[in-house]
Amino acid sequence: MPLRVDGGFAVLHRPLPMDGAHIRLSLSPDLRHWGQPRQVLRARLGWWWDAGKIGLAAPPIETSQGWLTLCHGVRRTVAGCIYRVGLALLALEDPKRCLLRGDPWVFGPETGYARGGNSWSTIPDPDRHPRRPPAGTAECTRPGRPDPLGLGW
Repeated sequence: MPLRVDGGFAVLHRPLPMDGAHIRLSLSPDLRHWGQPRQVLRARLGWWWDAGKIGLAAPPIETSQGWLTLCHGVRRTVAGCIYRVGLALLALEDPKRCLLRGDPWVFGPETGYARGGNSWSTIPDPDRHPRRPPAGTAECTRPGRPDPLGLGW
């Protein structure tokens, strides 16, 4: 992050400790030794688009209302994992605090074979869909909703 938090350099990341894959903010006095991880965004439970894992999708963007954060989420299905992107807003002066978190995902796979994970039964016929990219690439994604932010701004 381009600012110091609690007197130290800050990084948002997703270590994989025993309690799950969540976004945390860690601090460093010298950019070499990192510690004091604090959970900022937790992977949700149930059938949410980000149930299972959540991670940073891009560096946070500074806005007048806070740090706009793009998060990728992973939801496991019987056919494989589905990756989607959602949004959260972290406090400008204290990015350890999440102010808003969008419930809907804003970007994700659209076609059936892209949403099907690793199931071979979802591979399209190459004569009908030549050179279609696999799930997880930009060509297989689209905005999720007409009002995609869902943050009430």
